[in-house]
Amino acid sequence: MSRGELLLALGDRGYLIGQQGTAISAIAGWTAENQVASIDQIFIFPADSAAKIGAAVLQEIENTANELLCEVVLAYSDEEDPKEIQQLLSAEGFEYIDPRSLPKTWQEAVADYTLENKGVMMKPLLTGRDLQLRKIKRN
Repeated sequence: MSRGELLLALGDRGYLIGQQGTAISAIAGWTAENQVASIDQIFIFPADSAAKIGAAVLQEIENTANELLCEVVLAYSDEEDPKEIQQLLSAEGFEYIDPRSLPKTWQEAVADYTLENKGVMMKPLLTGRDLQLRKIKRN
């Protein structure tokens, strides 16, 4: 990412950083708008630290999303993402869903991110809402 791209990205989303000692091991880019938290970037290095450091970063996003009264956390997984990131999201309770089955207000949040190679994973934060979502199995 160039310096200019980084500055633009910082204006579009928040970033959470996970550290092991003084080394940065994880970075997640996310937004919260209209009661939907969206994670659109996750970088973890080394990949084998995903379960520990990545889980802590995702938990902090979830905690903040709850404070902001978000109803759901959506994560956008690229087919080219390392398997450790997809495993991390699954281990933290995210499931692939058909974005067309989301409530209309949530679909608006997804519309900004749905690209051809992106899958949508969801973790609901409110359990009282009756959702009729179609889950998708992905490898």
